[in-house]
Amino acid sequence: MKYEENVAARFLVACFGTQPEYEPLGRSRPPDFALGSSGFEVRRLNQHVIGGEGEPEGLENISISLARAIARELDQIPYSPTARSYFWGVSFKRPLEQEIRRIVAKIGQDARSLYSSKQHLNGDYRLRRLCHGYSC
Repeated sequence: MKYEENVAARFLVACFGTQPEYEPLGRSRPPDFALGSSGFEVRRLNQHVIGGEGEPEGLENISISLARAIARELDQIPYSPTARSYFWGVSFKRPLEQEIRRIVAKIGQDARSLYSSKQHLNGDYRLRRLCHGYSC
């Protein structure tokens, strides 16, 4: 069962109080679920951006890859007891003007220098240090 089908199954149980029948007409034939005489087909909807070559690309493709790479990079910044704890917020624009690895390397470099300031702006992203504790 796909992730979105698991989500839909939990939703149907929460709404109707009973476990729906999965693929009642056989594998890969609609509907995905049945409850009594009602059928439910699950579809995942996502947003797209048109890339440099005119091809549509799911927004989650870039977001997931970039978020994971940024988390790995920021996890490498050593903890500083004098700097306390921080939460990092990153926003970026599409289409990306550089490869993800280059953007992430620059974010890591900027994050290391951000202990003394609050915000860094770049053409591709904005990195903000969100303070935790009494002072920054």
